[in-house]
Amino acid sequence: MPPPPSKKPGPATVTPQQVEARARGCLLGLAVGDAMGTTTLFKRLGAPTFPMLCEGPFVDLVGKGPLAMRLGQVTSATQLACALAEPMLELGGYDAEAAARAYVKWLPSATDSSPETRSAVEKIAAGCPWDLAGKRVWLEGFQKPTGNGALCRVPPIAIVYAHHQRERIDFAVADAQLTHFAPLCQLANVIAASAIATCLKSAQPVAPVDDVLLAIEADLSIAAAHLGRLWPDFVVPLSDAATWLRQDVQAARDDDPMLYGPDLHLFRQEHFVRVCLRLGLWHLFHAPSLEAGVIDVVNRGGDTVTNAAFTGALLGARDGVATVPERWAAPVLEALGIGPPSLTRLWTHYHPRHLVQLADKVKPPAAAPPRPGQPGGPGGPKLPLKKPAKPPGHA
Repeated sequence: MPPPPSKKPGPATVTPQQVEARARGCLLGLAVGDAMGTTTLFKRLGAPTFPMLCEGPFVDLVGKGPLAMRLGQVTSATQLACALAEPMLELGGYDAEAAARAYVKWLPSATDSSPETRSAVEKIAAGCPWDLAGKRVWLEGFQKPTGNGALCRVPPIAIVYAHHQRERIDFAVADAQLTHFAPLCQLANVIAASAIATCLKSAQPVAPVDDVLLAIEADLSIAAAHLGRLWPDFVVPLSDAATWLRQDVQAARDDDPMLYGPDLHLFRQEHFVRVCLRLGLWHLFHAPSLEAGVIDVVNRGGDTVTNAAFTGALLGARDGVATVPERWAAPVLEALGIGPPSLTRLWTHYHPRHLVQLADKVKPPAAAPPRPGQPGGPGGPKLPLKKPAKPPGHA
């Protein structure tokens, strides 16, 4: 009698342990990239032509730089992610109003901040409605502010909502709107969240590039269409933003991301969200390791703290926490353990060791994320993508 037919193996699945390791890698990668970038911040350094990577000379944590940072200390790029993580851990998910309050609470302890972030948060602190402050900053700047300051707040959202596309898109957009209302910034957040989430939940040892590209296009299309319906006055800038960001994704796929050209330049537009996004995605698609990617970014110069933090987050999500060099991780997780009172909150609240607690908060696919304040998140009835009513006399 012939043996019974063997059962065909099912499709590969990702384990909870893999997801957690990648989530921790994402958050720790954000922090170590940030800390590494402090030394060369705003420097204009010579570098080999892409796709060759810089291999030095800056390969270890030093600190200092124009912000006079201590060894292992992180900047606002990571501090704001920590500020966001606190209400997310408390509420079990994202709430835009709670995030706005957290950013207001963080500002007095900030070691630095981007002009857009500071302007929006100061407006909220002064009584401006939290869901209008970012828009006002953008409009008062004649719709020109398009900084990279919101990108590094994406990892906590992408991690918690890795398996939940709609919430991930909604909240990535909502968080950008708090400080960086420009359509470019909102849609760049969506792309960043999509890339991180795809890496976290991939059943392959490393997420295939084609999978990341497909997920990015799907999320970008959904977000652009939805925002176009909600904000009809801004259909043209939304359409332009989606077109430019698609160009950035394609350039990141190529051997040369064209970051030293007439349209985008690592030094001349060092705070531009498209520069940071394109550079980070290029390393996600090309860098052999987190260490190699972060070293390359740090040794190219420009806005190295944000660029290296974002690149580290992407590569940590791709490769997992085990690939974060211990010589970087230990000083970052131990930084500021003893210091003057002015640094107290940077240790007790806005420190990477608190941020990594989010790694075990990834919602499994079968469980809908708790949104007790439907439809706007755990804390209340506000819908992140809903167009707020215009109070009399307000833009």
